[in-house]
Amino acid sequence: DNGFYGEDRYRIEFLFSACRRDEKDPTLFYVSGKNRHKTVITPFSGTFRITQLSEFTDPNLDTSEINSMNVRTMYAAQGEFELKEEVVGNTSGVFKGKIKFEFHTRTDEYPIDFWFYSQQLPSGGGGYRMDGNWTSYTNPNLVKPVILGHDLFRFANDILKDFSMGEREVEINEKYRSLGWESFWENDEWWHEAEKPKM
Repeated sequence: DNGFYGEDRYRIEFLFSACRRDEKDPTLFYVSGKNRHKTVITPFSGTFRITQLSEFTDPNLDTSEINSMNVRTMYAAQGEFELKEEVVGNTSGVFKGKIKFEFHTRTDEYPIDFWFYSQQLPSGGGGYRMDGNWTSYTNPNLVKPVILGHDLFRFANDILKDFSMGEREVEINEKYRSLGWESFWENDEWWHEAEKPKM
């Protein structure tokens, strides 16, 4: 997933590789993964806590459309996140903030998934939206804003004017590509560990 980081809104990428629910507290989830900012890849671990959960009906779809998609129930949730980076030089810190997301359960064998169909929802239609700040471990006065989403294009133009252009064939505005977005369409699996040479 992608986001805007720092005052210049430079691209930051996140991979959430693991998630488990607390055995005693159903509102608490433990997560881990990696992020990449420029060329620095940093593992992290942390928590999501759900503070609000409610069912909703999408105003853009009627009942027959929802039934044809095998949707059972749609939920809107809000909560808090804290993601602590492993120490990598002096560039590591902790991300904290609020998260909004929508998801749905299904009547078939497919798993729970994000809901993307309405930009009027709290996440802006991005599946989820995380808004918060990163604070440096070594310098508590060094604080940078972060905004992250599963489908960032659903609300990116609210962050940077005319960030994306087009509808079916979406392009990133040339004036922003130097902020790490020139490689957005490349299939770069940066999160994979390099294989160790065999003897």
